[in-house]
Amino acid sequence: MRSWLVSDIWVKRTVLPSLEPETGLVSIGNFELPGVENYFWLAGDAYCGDRLASYGSALTFRVTWVVMRGDTSGTPTQGPDVVILGNNGLKLGFGENWYQQNNISLTVQLEEQGWYHLVSDEADDVITSNRFGFKGAPVTRAQFLSVLADVKHILLRAKFHTDQAEAR
Repeated sequence: MRSWLVSDIWVKRTVLPSLEPETGLVSIGNFELPGVENYFWLAGDAYCGDRLASYGSALTFRVTWVVMRGDTSGTPTQGPDVVILGNNGLKLGFGENWYQQNNISLTVQLEEQGWYHLVSDEADDVITSNRFGFKGAPVTRAQFLSVLADVKHILLRAKFHTDQAEAR
């Protein structure tokens, strides 16, 4: 877990999360990436490169988050749960759910079904529940394999609520 960072969706801004020695979990406070509406766990280099052998397997991860206490008007956010950026320039996303609970385990199949192209202006780092423009055309098998052949970045969703204070 020491090689993980936290990033915006296009990996323009990254920060080092805190490592909790007693649990071995990484955590990030919402204040640590000011101005970034949706942030993601950014996998280290060990998860990148040629990942063709991963095709057909499942990626499972567990995330928890803390929402600020008190009378808030915040809402769950929506966006891709997993993002894979290929060195070939393709940007793929999976998932677009809202989550009410704050402790979830997600399993994503590493096959083209359910994956889509991310379409957004890279100058716009915001993916919010008010704008659904991030979901493009479905991914073909050839496109998915081309990204797995040379993975540049893997991102796992870390921001799930507008009033989120922390993620682990």
